[in-house]
Amino acid sequence: MLLRTFSMVVGAFIAVAGCSDRGGAETGSAGKTGTAGAAGAAGTTAVAGATGAAGTTGAAGTTGAAGTTGVAGTTGAAGTTGAAGTGGEGGANAGASGAAGASGSSGRGGAGGVGGGGGRAGGTAGAGSAGAGAGGRGGASGAVGGCPLTLVGFATREGGTTGGGTAAPTTVTTQADLRACATASEPRVCRVQGTITFNPFEEIRVTSDKTIIGAGATGTIVMGGFFLNVGVHNVIIRNLTIRDSFIEGQYDTGGDEGGDRDGVQMDTAHHVWIDHVRFIHLGDGMIDSRKDTTFLTVSWNVLENHNKAFGIGWTENVTAEMTIHHNWIHDTTQRNPSTDNVLRAHLFNNLLENCTSYGNYARGGTNMVLQNSTFVSVNDPHYYDTGTLVATGNVYRGTTGMREATGTTLSFFDPATFYQYTLDSAADAEALVRRCAGPRAELGN
Repeated sequence: MLLRTFSMVVGAFIAVAGCSDRGGAETGSAGKTGTAGAAGAAGTTAVAGATGAAGTTGAAGTTGAAGTTGVAGTTGAAGTTGAAGTGGEGGANAGASGAAGASGSSGRGGAGGVGGGGGRAGGTAGAGSAGAGAGGRGGASGAVGGCPLTLVGFATREGGTTGGGTAAPTTVTTQADLRACATASEPRVCRVQGTITFNPFEEIRVTSDKTIIGAGATGTIVMGGFFLNVGVHNVIIRNLTIRDSFIEGQYDTGGDEGGDRDGVQMDTAHHVWIDHVRFIHLGDGMIDSRKDTTFLTVSWNVLENHNKAFGIGWTENVTAEMTIHHNWIHDTTQRNPSTDNVLRAHLFNNLLENCTSYGNYARGGTNMVLQNSTFVSVNDPHYYDTGTLVATGNVYRGTTGMREATGTTLSFFDPATFYQYTLDSAADAEALVRRCAGPRAELGN
């Protein structure tokens, strides 16, 4: 038990899946049996007669043993096509078997889950012309270019989070089109192309079973955001830039016409995945996980140039479960995040940089596991109230103030008992986050 420090800063109390020659199918025709030898004279049995025993029996015939079997180009060579992505609903394996020994182009990774990118590029050269298998929609895909794209965490629990599932993507380029897609009654995949500037400002009321994803790295929302009301569930918001809803002097003045202009606000929603989004210069909270929002994963986002970055709480209930990992939070003031009354909060491999008020705050009865994160020039990197805060493997550079923890033993919960995850070292995570966080060109296409 580290010594408790009660000199809280003022910010600490702010709520926060080719063609092949089918070798072997063309088996050689049966060898011709030799013509029976003529009967020998005077009872000669013509033992040496041509019995056909050595006739062309086809033993060396065109049996296909050396035929176009395509062995050298068999199916797996085209790669895993995102089938390794978790949550996929049975994506097809990639690629038909390649032409025998052909050095055809390697298979292309199949499409990943909704909101997911393709799997790792498949197929090695010489594997034949491999088909592009489709991955299972609805799941997350594997890594691309060394940047992981897979959904992990509490959003995978209790049925998981698949967003719009197998719905054909709808490309949207206007505020009205995005609103119509995101508020539809049926599952939808809303593909944001280019920059959409809202006028007037609006937090679109997203309904359940939606994926909202940027097409490549340029999908952008300006002067707008998203709101998930009570009971809204199974929503993916991914691969976007959400920016510039801030109006000078209007922090905390209330309502969408004032300072309460959030990037994503959730009020008792569940099964939500916010991933590879860049939030910058917004009116209020970049992300507000309010009330009893649960089964939430927030991953690979950039939150920058802001006051109140990521607020969690506004409830007396200690029931929420969430995972926050591989995010880059920098040049912010407070709520990085402030995590109030969360039953299980798993924070790992995040990078906090230039946070002037405080870093990770386990507020109220929150039970937090904080693993292998990096704090650079952060005041009060982490502390807690009445719950628990287990801190292990973290790195601190140029920090000041509190590094409170209840120790290094997973006393309240062990995240690995709830889901599988890969824990990078703090140093490896920092490099990955700097390179991979925020919108990705390979997503949403």
